[in-house]
Amino acid sequence: MSRPVSSLQPLALAVLMACAAAPLSAAPAPSEQQTSTARSFAIPAGDLSQALNTLAEQANLVLAFDPALTRGKHSNGLQGRFDTDVALARLLAGSGLRGTALSANRYRIEAAPENVAGAMELGATAIDGAYHTESASGPVSGYVATRGRTGTKTDTAIIETPQSISVVTKDQMTAQGAQSLNQILRYTAAVVPETRGATASRLDQMTVRGFSPASYLDGLRMPGSRDASPQKDAFDLERVEILRGPSSVLYGQASPSGVINMVSKLPTETPFHEIGLSYGTFDKKRTTFDFGGPVDDQGVYSYRLSGLFDDADGQLEHTETRRQSLAGAFTFRPSEDTSLTLLANYQADPKAGSYGAVPAYGSVLNSPIGRDIDVDFYDGEKSFEKSDRKYYALGYLFEHHLNDIWTVRQNARYMRSEGIYQSIYNSALQADYRTLTRSTIGTDVNLDSYTLDNQAQAKFATGPLQHTVLFGADYQNTSTDTKSGSGSGPTLDIFDPVYGAAITPITYTADATTRAEQKGLYLQEQMKWDKWVFLAGGRYDWAESSTTSTRIANGVKTKSGIDSEAFTGRLGLVYLFDNGLAPYVSYSESFEPQSGT
Repeated sequence: MSRPVSSLQPLALAVLMACAAAPLSAAPAPSEQQTSTARSFAIPAGDLSQALNTLAEQANLVLAFDPALTRGKHSNGLQGRFDTDVALARLLAGSGLRGTALSANRYRIEAAPENVAGAMELGATAIDGAYHTESASGPVSGYVATRGRTGTKTDTAIIETPQSISVVTKDQMTAQGAQSLNQILRYTAAVVPETRGATASRLDQMTVRGFSPASYLDGLRMPGSRDASPQKDAFDLERVEILRGPSSVLYGQASPSGVINMVSKLPTETPFHEIGLSYGTFDKKRTTFDFGGPVDDQGVYSYRLSGLFDDADGQLEHTETRRQSLAGAFTFRPSEDTSLTLLANYQADPKAGSYGAVPAYGSVLNSPIGRDIDVDFYDGEKSFEKSDRKYYALGYLFEHHLNDIWTVRQNARYMRSEGIYQSIYNSALQADYRTLTRSTIGTDVNLDSYTLDNQAQAKFATGPLQHTVLFGADYQNTSTDTKSGSGSGPTLDIFDPVYGAAITPITYTADATTRAEQKGLYLQEQMKWDKWVFLAGGRYDWAESSTTSTRIANGVKTKSGIDSEAFTGRLGLVYLFDNGLAPYVSYSESFEPQSGT
């Protein structure tokens, strides 16, 4: 959940995140007041910035400050049990800085005023909207995120994660005009998006480091089955995080490429209302709305509701795209220690442009007959082509802080996706270099998916060592029913196309049901000592899949299946230099069951 904080000036800010505390010097609004409680602290002496970071982790604080204020300053550390306000004051003692409470668990570190005879200290003036602090999965001000959950499943600074990570923020998506995951990742290192071409926009097809990555939404696996694969619109997302390299320790079966985790918009603590209208080339018309904020004065209940309608002509002749989406989120936060967010989404894509192709000769290769194919050439038939997909999703994100050490989380989602696809497409170029042989294909796919991730996190200290230990158990179950058929269609002249020829309707010849189930147990330790950060993790997976295919004509069934299990591990080490450089070494493994050869 994002937590906005005001600032007096648009400086570069260092942000330390977590989730609960008590007021320090400025009294918060009555609805945010709470009684200060003592906590146990074990913060070694050393760099003041590191000491504040450790305090934020141990006390679940949100601190915001200009990095220049703490650069080169020393802290004597802290050992023992103190109220949070006393602990922060002791860490800042002798630094010339003070902490100002912005709410019950948010503070600004600023220069303490000099004592001048006859001078009167004025209270801080808040300017709403100047700056928003960054949570591990919430809004980011600008293009650079500093914290995330994808790399460790815990609220961790990205610089402390020993694996390659990129974050595309909402501001960057907006600047790019991105509307799909393919478009969002166009400028991300190691990602080759739109492998089918920019006009085939109905599916998010890409590679990361040469392999197809696993896609997640809010940390839970997104199922895929081509014609029914859900495609989240960028408008419904807050950020997208890309974890490169083998990542099975946290996420289970996946390719060596890594994980792409999309993060949904969540309720806001301050009222937010936005309506957008846009018009563009190809007769594009797009309407959006996004509302959010608290329901009551105490902030116990908050909501987010967003929706869109998008309609346009495709980039190729005779094609169209259309999308309707409605996404909602509702958060119940009875205390600073407990939150439950319900998430629901409906999206329909009744028209999805083209998924065809053109021959190499006449496009990327010079045609022997000396003619080029028009850039908007369409190899299908408008009256025959069809792509109608819709999906529904319902889930929740639950978190509860049991005490200063233990936090439990449970995230779950049910999703159903339905897709009907019918196409006539280019299958070969004949010897005259102008006549296309075309084939037809059709599918009717229904997909049901259940995902669940349970986590228990412990944060504690043993002497100078700071530990974050994560225990987890997750479960995935996906069932896919696919009817399919194919045939041949009329030819087409690529230089003088005449559409409207009779096409034999698709007859489904096969009906296949695929069931996949995965269970996993994982353990991860993040250990920090001074400027060293060590990470280790291990996981054991059990995966089962089976397919039953029926030939509709004669009822003959064929069955196949595979059961696999594997242990995967991960090790990493980071050193945090004072100048911001953070070299790391890492080793990680992936596990992806394979059938056939």
